[in-house]
Amino acid sequence: MNRILKLKYTRARIVWINTLFIILLLFVGYRSTNNDHTLDTPHSRFTDDNVDFRMFKNVSYLDSLGLSPLQREELNSYLSMPRYPRNGTGVSVNITYDFEPRIINVLCSQNLSCVIPVYSAVDRFVSRISIRESLGRLASKFKCKVFFIVGVSKNISVNENLKEEYKRESDILVIDKLDTYRDLNNKAFAMIKWLSEHCLNVPYAIHLIDDTYINLKGILGRLHSIHEEYYMLAPVSRHPTTRHHPHSSVTEKEYPYRWFPHNAYGWVTAFPTRIAPRLLSAVFGAYYCWIEDVWIGGHVRIAAGVKFEEIPQKFWKVHLPPIETYGRVLPDKIVIHGVQSNLLARLYNEKYRDSKYLP
Repeated sequence: MNRILKLKYTRARIVWINTLFIILLLFVGYRSTNNDHTLDTPHSRFTDDNVDFRMFKNVSYLDSLGLSPLQREELNSYLSMPRYPRNGTGVSVNITYDFEPRIINVLCSQNLSCVIPVYSAVDRFVSRISIRESLGRLASKFKCKVFFIVGVSKNISVNENLKEEYKRESDILVIDKLDTYRDLNNKAFAMIKWLSEHCLNVPYAIHLIDDTYINLKGILGRLHSIHEEYYMLAPVSRHPTTRHHPHSSVTEKEYPYRWFPHNAYGWVTAFPTRIAPRLLSAVFGAYYCWIEDVWIGGHVRIAAGVKFEEIPQKFWKVHLPPIETYGRVLPDKIVIHGVQSNLLARLYNEKYRDSKYLP
């Protein structure tokens, strides 16, 4: 009897040890195959905005640092990564005399609890009207203010219309770049720079793109309940995608890593404005990818030491459900991405018809 029990005990130990060994192998394999997006590199040691990377090209200077061969290899790898250019990407345009910055720079002088910067394509005039009439009116009830971030157009008539809108509405931050999808990071940089310089007196920012619906009361409630000092509240890409993902179209030259980091989806990102200077200080040292989600919500966030507060997937949806299902879908959703501009007002009216969603 004792021999049988001893044999069972021995077999159980072998099974247990083998299980632990397999788990260890899987963990080591995961770390090695995902080293690209976990950023186990000298990345965090070389993110100072004031670093002049030209000095690292001086061989004698490198020798004076006394780096080991492995450290030198890591440093060379880090320096070879793409960076966000000091002057931004894409085509620069002189807008000095067309858009007086004082018009938008005083926006945060109001007594606000939150600002809502919205990325908008320069020619989406109808979309901006819809957002002002829906989310904009609602935001005022919560002491929040919507403003838009746009570039300029090659089309002269579009720019003339933008000038009129700029003066009439006083809610547009215009950047000195041609407005293109591949240069969306110029808007991300402009947002955190402007918040750092003009809006630190306002506690929170909720960044959107202009086809996204939000449950404003739900997001503000979450922001007030988070005690972490440096964080982003957002839907999160928890399963890292590869550079060859069909929706990314990023070449190896543009982004030599195989994996993207864990990142916040760019449709909505909420955060305390105090993290804006941290993000700004990390911009020029962080690894660059032209996809805004990957860059600002991934690499820049990591370099700045900003954590995630995740909006669980059950609370967000990509693409608007059929109109007849609003009553069943909307009560549970904090974020819906992919809403046509002509439906935004209807969506907000449907949601906020009930007084429990108002302050």
